[in-house]
Amino acid sequence: MKKKLLFGLMLVSSTGLFAQSLQFVDLNGNDISQTTQTQYYVNAPVNEGLSYPVTCNDVGTYTNDLDVKYHFGIKNISGSTMDVKVKRYELNYGAGSYNYFCWYLCYSAIPSGLAYEWPTPPNPAANDYRTVDPNVIDTNFYAYYQPKGSCVQGLFRYVAFDANNPNDSTWIDVEFDFPVGIEENNVEASAYPNPASSVLNINIDADSYNGLQLTMINVLGEKIAEQTITSNTIQLNVDACTPGIYFYSISDKNGILTTKKIRIER
Repeated sequence: MKKKLLFGLMLVSSTGLFAQSLQFVDLNGNDISQTTQTQYYVNAPVNEGLSYPVTCNDVGTYTNDLDVKYHFGIKNISGSTMDVKVKRYELNYGAGSYNYFCWYLCYSAIPSGLAYEWPTPPNPAANDYRTVDPNVIDTNFYAYYQPKGSCVQGLFRYVAFDANNPNDSTWIDVEFDFPVGIEENNVEASAYPNPASSVLNINIDADSYNGLQLTMINVLGEKIAEQTITSNTIQLNVDACTPGIYFYSISDKNGILTTKKIRIER
């Protein structure tokens, strides 16, 4: 499958909004904060001799017991001990799939679509944190996706933040993907005016408009708007949006096809 540009690739210009005392790092200690990482590999079922990377055939064969896992670390780059919390945001997922992650502990898998942001109060898990010492990498972060037979990518944003100062945060997007032999819908999109102040026009050139969806998010991964695409032009009223950087993506049943950045100014 041809890879696509996803939300995380273009957020560098927004990092000045928050203090940065945390980093997501790979297991070699490299900073991978504010990027999209793609994972094809499996944790289970055990002793099944699955090929790597996982294919759509594997997803269909091991419908109930296939966990796709991503393992990385969170580094405290400040000069003091920090209580670190993590939240997960759903950006894209297959119907019927499940997801979970491990940080303070391994939470139970929940149906994708049940909670766009997780965990949140009053769920007790919203109080969980791990204490990370200065300049230490804690490698106890695991993100999991259970496709449950749906050969559709899962895309999740994980935000790590200081429990005592939530604005001190960083994020990473993790894409769980599976190679497929299907014909892709080629899509091009452009928006004007950019920057926009009250109305944003999005022009879409696609092989087919059947099943296309437009989603708009802010820099925290929060969904601002969602709309089915039925023609080559969409008009969005952005009067209620706070000035800043936003992203819109176009997707179909196989996942995200393109993502673009826009700015709202007044």
